[in-house]
Amino acid sequence: MSRDVLLIKEGVETAMIKDLFESRDDFRCQMLKECSVDLMICARPNVAPAIPFIIMTARHEYEDIEKRICAAAAIFPFVYGIELFPRTMNRDLQRKIQRLQILPQVQGKLTIFPASSIDFAYRAILNFRENHRYENERRAKEFYQKLRDERFSRAHAIQVLWSNFRFISPSECEMLLDIFGSIGNIITASVEALLDRTPLDKEHCIRIATFFNQNQV
Repeated sequence: MSRDVLLIKEGVETAMIKDLFESRDDFRCQMLKECSVDLMICARPNVAPAIPFIIMTARHEYEDIEKRICAAAAIFPFVYGIELFPRTMNRDLQRKIQRLQILPQVQGKLTIFPASSIDFAYRAILNFRENHRYENERRAKEFYQKLRDERFSRAHAIQVLWSNFRFISPSECEMLLDIFGSIGNIITASVEALLDRTPLDKEHCIRIATFFNQNQV
C-alpha cells in the first residue's frame, strides 16, 4: 500500500496532529526541526501536488505569521492557513489574519480556515488532500490551467535534479524542490540541513551535498 509522506515541523500543536496521522496506515510522518511550513503532504507524481499548511494560534505574533505566509506563497502555488483555536485570539489578530488573503504577495494562493480543535484540523487536512487528487478530472484540469507556467518550469527543475542525482528517485527530487524551494538552495544545502529537513538517509544526503561542492562535509 502506497503512503503519503507528511513532513511535520517540530512544535506543540504539530505534535498533537502527528499522533493522529501516525495512527493511519496511509501516512508516513517525518519530523523536521526546520521547515518553511508547519505541515506538508509531499507531492506524489500523477497523484497529487505538495500540500503545505501553516498553523496560526493566539500565541503567534502577527508579524511572524505574515512573514511565514509570504515565504510559503513564494515557494508553493497554494498555501493553507489553519487558524487553530480562533476563539482564543483577540479580534485585532483575527482581522489581520483575514486580511492576509488580500496581500499582493499571496492573493489567490492563500486559503484560511478556522479549526476549533486538533481533530477538526486533522479532518480538514484529510479533506484537502482528497480535493487535490488528480484523478478528480475537473480539479486536475483547473489546477493545470491555473499553474501552467509554474508546472513547466517545475518539471524542468525536477528533470535537472534527477539527471544529476540518479541515486534518488524523481519523487524524491520533487520532494527536495518542495522543501528547499529552488535548485540553487539544494546545491548550497549542507549535509546537516538535508538530514534535518528531509527523510533521506545519511548516505544520500552526503552524496547530494558533495555533488556540487567537494568541500562539503
